[in-house]
Amino acid sequence: MTRGEINTFDLALLAVRRAVARGVDEAEAYVFRRKRLEARAENNRVVGVSGGVDYGLVLRVVVDKRVGLSYTVSPGPRVLGEAVEKAVGAAKASRRDEAWPGLPRPERYVVPENIYSAELAAAREEHLVRRLEDMISVFREKGDVVLVRGGAGASILRVSIVNTNGVANTQLLTHSYVWGMAIARAEGYTSPAVYDSVFSRTVLPESHGLAEQLASTAESMLKPIRLEEKKRIPVILHPLALLDLLPYTLLQALNGESVARGRSPYSGRIGERVLADNLTIIDDGLLRGGFATRIFDDEGAASRRTVLVENGVFKTPLLNHYWASRLGMETTGNAHRPGPGQAPVVSPTNIVIQGGDKGLEDILSGLDEAILVYRLQGAHSSSPETGEYSCVAAPAWLVRRGELRPIKPVMVSGVLYEQLAERRLEMSRERLVKMFLDAPYIVLEDTMVTPRG
Repeated sequence: MTRGEINTFDLALLAVRRAVARGVDEAEAYVFRRKRLEARAENNRVVGVSGGVDYGLVLRVVVDKRVGLSYTVSPGPRVLGEAVEKAVGAAKASRRDEAWPGLPRPERYVVPENIYSAELAAAREEHLVRRLEDMISVFREKGDVVLVRGGAGASILRVSIVNTNGVANTQLLTHSYVWGMAIARAEGYTSPAVYDSVFSRTVLPESHGLAEQLASTAESMLKPIRLEEKKRIPVILHPLALLDLLPYTLLQALNGESVARGRSPYSGRIGERVLADNLTIIDDGLLRGGFATRIFDDEGAASRRTVLVENGVFKTPLLNHYWASRLGMETTGNAHRPGPGQAPVVSPTNIVIQGGDKGLEDILSGLDEAILVYRLQGAHSSSPETGEYSCVAAPAWLVRRGELRPIKPVMVSGVLYEQLAERRLEMSRERLVKMFLDAPYIVLEDTMVTPRG
């Protein structure tokens, strides 16, 4: 920490002491400092660099099982009194929660590998610009593809959590990424936009391979054909398409709050087979260098590796401290603060879906007719309770016995929970890591595919 920076731990400790002096039953302070830097590109040229430092303090207090929050973006000793009064006022105005289990208590922590790098923390803007220039050089050489937008960024995050039950910890996390959105043009036709990204927790990721992948995918979408009729055929979801769909469907169904409230199809079904016999899903908060790997979650519970579904059997939902208590279970270390001043909710860390036993080429060559989907648009309108989805698939390809032809956007729809509950699910041996998801290609049988327009 350099001269003039706030000490997040000392500030969290002081906030809790001030709250205790005010007479609250329990108090928790969450203090963060994030330094970020990003270079941006548009239309095959670097357009700028931006950055800054963000601070925040979230104070949670409990008075007679009434919980109140306050948030300040300028944490410091002089504003703590105001933060305490706001939190106490919010608590007294809230409803008493008879199910309140108390704040978390200390646990034994495991420090995961590759979540912080001094080298990455010291990244400068010229390093980020160089990554973008490397990407742009690939597009300029090809001529028919354009990097419409792109970025390269790095951040360092310091988080401290202190509460009156003895939790008192700080973690230091680094993160970097390169992303791009590309299109191809030929003979008056423009391909759908193709998006992808790479990340690292310890170094600035190389961008040349990402650029090649974006350009190749965009070029493969030129001169698409139009499907002529609505039909039910298999749909193969690329891991990026799974990344689009799962947060609004399956991951909601495996959320402990949904399970406790009876809003999940898996409520009351722990120990039962709910998905395909060969489907295993893991939430791994300790994954080496994982996108969401950390020492502890956003209320101080230790990160851990949790098997959610094993060979189709529902083992446990994702849980934070509160919803674990409501279900009579232990937290899985999945508390997350979705925004400034908000209480912790349940959210996944790194989701790992174990792959199948067949190569992707073998899967494609064995299908008489199918659609390979790279991305899904509109997945946010899917139903987390029923698993029903209806999304635009673009980019997408028609698959016939291993041969791929680009197609114009189509609608794909089905009931995901029923499709994933087939006795055996076809999945590729190959897996890709896309942000927080490590997954294979997955075949969804009997999917409705409808031409658009």
